[in-house]
Amino acid sequence: MIPIKPSDATWTDEQWQAIWAKGQDMLVSAAAGSGKTAVLINRMIERVLSEENPVSVDELLVVTFTNASAAEMRHRMSAALEKAVAENPESKHLRKQLRLINKAQISTLHSFCLQVVKQYAYLLEIDPGFRIANETEAALLRDDVLEAVLERAYEGDQEDAVYRLADSFTSDRSDQAMEVLLSKLYDYSRVHPSPEQWLDKVPELYDVPSGSTIDELPFIDDLKMTIHHALEEALQLIHEGKQLTLEPDGPHLLAETFDMDGELVRQAIFALEESWESLYHFSKKFTWGKAATIRKDSCDPPLQRKRKSAGMT
Repeated sequence: MIPIKPSDATWTDEQWQAIWAKGQDMLVSAAAGSGKTAVLINRMIERVLSEENPVSVDELLVVTFTNASAAEMRHRMSAALEKAVAENPESKHLRKQLRLINKAQISTLHSFCLQVVKQYAYLLEIDPGFRIANETEAALLRDDVLEAVLERAYEGDQEDAVYRLADSFTSDRSDQAMEVLLSKLYDYSRVHPSPEQWLDKVPELYDVPSGSTIDELPFIDDLKMTIHHALEEALQLIHEGKQLTLEPDGPHLLAETFDMDGELVRQAIFALEESWESLYHFSKKFTWGKAATIRKDSCDPPLQRKRKSAGMT
């Protein structure tokens, strides 16, 4: 049962549900800067501090994509535990959690995988003293492999097709342009759970029936979703900028400008959801409104800098 959200809570209804939902798998998908990390941190804190069925911090596995997010999560968890212990010093559970916080699996995905591989290197039959190659070493190894692959391709039983590929994407001096394209294609394939299957299906994307619209292309939904997330992120930044104008000594003159920008972004989202052609026509006629001039010393300088970081120039 999800607790009733307090009237003074700053969380949205969806964020509140993400923090408190239990007994089920859950996927939270939101744009960058929308508060996913804060939601995850508070979800962890509530589970550890729960009086009914608390979990231990060393039972959690939390992986992120950046060291900064991992460090923030660990710090926030430590601060919450210290506050809880101060309020309830007799609690053995809370004192134990504070001791275990350094053992909690809160790290980047890569760090966690590295730890697992090192711990079970004997099962994988690899040298436990291995290390991760740095960027320069990895790039050199990659170049060597790509060169060897191309040499085998030129000498293989489909050399005519390889030469046609080279003629299409390279100059008569080197194959560097084709190497760059192959490298990018490899990188794109790695983000899929089955890279080889994805590569096999790529040619099908070019088999488009005559008379098809852009909205009927097989890859358009993914492209639209990416654009939609970018527009949602823009709306979030505009909202944050608008909030700055409402603060005492804030850049009040920009409130109307933020409102106009928000309306433009919402119109873009509506056009995107209607069709690609609608978005195209919208982009041809759309222009940003001119921001009001803020006189020097007319508002708090830190707020002035924050509104610039929110996208207002």
